[in-house]
Amino acid sequence: MQERQAKEISEKLKRMQHFECVERTCNQTIAGIAPALSEKIFQILDTDSLLVKLRANPGDKLVLWEDIKIVAFTRLVTLVYSASMLGVTMKVQLNLLGGYLYKNTVEVGDHEKQQITKNIQKAYLSMIQHFMGDGIEKLIDIVRKNVTTVMQRYSLKQQLTLADAEALLWSFQMALNNEEESPTKCIARYTLPPASAGDDSVFKKLFDETLDVLESVESSDVFLANVSNGFSLIVDKLADYYVKAERISETPAENSKSNLNVESLMNINNITISLAKLIPISEKLRTLGANVYETFCQ
Repeated sequence: MQERQAKEISEKLKRMQHFECVERTCNQTIAGIAPALSEKIFQILDTDSLLVKLRANPGDKLVLWEDIKIVAFTRLVTLVYSASMLGVTMKVQLNLLGGYLYKNTVEVGDHEKQQITKNIQKAYLSMIQHFMGDGIEKLIDIVRKNVTTVMQRYSLKQQLTLADAEALLWSFQMALNNEEESPTKCIARYTLPPASAGDDSVFKKLFDETLDVLESVESSDVFLANVSNGFSLIVDKLADYYVKAERISETPAENSKSNLNVESLMNINNITISLAKLIPISEKLRTLGANVYETFCQ
């Protein structure tokens, strides 16, 4: 009895140590990918060229302001959603793979098990590259469509309080949640490439199981929690701008509002938040990884 308990404790410690190693690798991987993903978003949703045209005082100034408004908000929302999608997908992938690799090490006598070769591991982990290309472009398209629809209710002359700006971000989230291909409902459609009929059977098994986990309620809940955290960070950044405006205003009683076409819009366009900071190593994200690992390591 004591020998069996000692063996169980030893195996549990090994699993914990291996899981912690997988967690560190996962966090480092996310931090390594985030800058390139962020740069891709800023390249596609560039406002600098629009601002250059605006400074030339053209006749279509109003149209340019409208374009800047849509691009600036689309960029913010895309940064938040892509950060959460990257975090959840990498947690699922690396912990699922880590669980299987640990299982293979302890089942040395099982000659029937399917080996996850280095090539399969490389192909599996390379799937996230889809998100860096077609996936992020698809996300930007759906975000831009919903931002444009929501922003039709807001005139450039309209004034926004900080609470209005927060409600606006919430409106974007609600609009995206109602989409048939909402990122909330189908993360994998954006972050993973389509399945191929010619895939290796071991790879296909990893792919299918990753798909199942990403489409689970737990993954969706963690994703939404991260999105909410991301929008909270943006509201905090916006609050700094409102405070600065309040300090320089001659009429503090009326400065809780600012014109969308000048102060608010430029402040929103100027917000630069590191994509990595939008992926807090939250307890929910860690728990998701732990649950996936435990499922596939036994």
